[in-house]
Amino acid sequence: MRLPSEIEQARDVAQKEIVETRLALIKEIQAMRRDVKSELDQTITLLDRHLTKIDEVRVTEFRDEVALIRSDISNSLDHVNESLNHINELVDNTNHAVELLTPQTLGLVAAAKVTAGETAQAMREVPAIVGNVKQTTANVTQITKPSRWYVKIGRMIAPVFGGWLLGKL
Repeated sequence: MRLPSEIEQARDVAQKEIVETRLALIKEIQAMRRDVKSELDQTITLLDRHLTKIDEVRVTEFRDEVALIRSDISNSLDHVNESLNHINELVDNTNHAVELLTPQTLGLVAAAKVTAGETAQAMREVPAIVGNVKQTTANVTQITKPSRWYVKIGRMIAPVFGGWLLGKL
């Protein structure tokens, strides 16, 4: 039967899409992690530069530099927190999408099964319908055969009509 293979294909396509979506989200999360790591590396590089300056600076300048470093770290930490919040949101959205897609996929499979069952039931009834149509066609053909009713009507009308015609001539 063709219908179950279509069901299998639909299920396979849905599963592939779920896997592809997950992989895409994982790639996006990995890219975000690389971005965060890059920013942290830049922050570390910035810190290293600031720390080398600390050795050369007086105590008062040291305090100013520490404040600047704290500001940079605070900004970076805020950005990292925002990135992590975005990652968590993406994970939540992915989980929600999978939760929403699963019942729809199951519904699609169930609908396909119902359709397959109804088709099978209809196919079981087709031979009986074909038999009834054949018998009805044979009956109509038998009833409407010209030789039967034309001949009968001709035999009934011929004596009357023939006598009338002879009287006119």
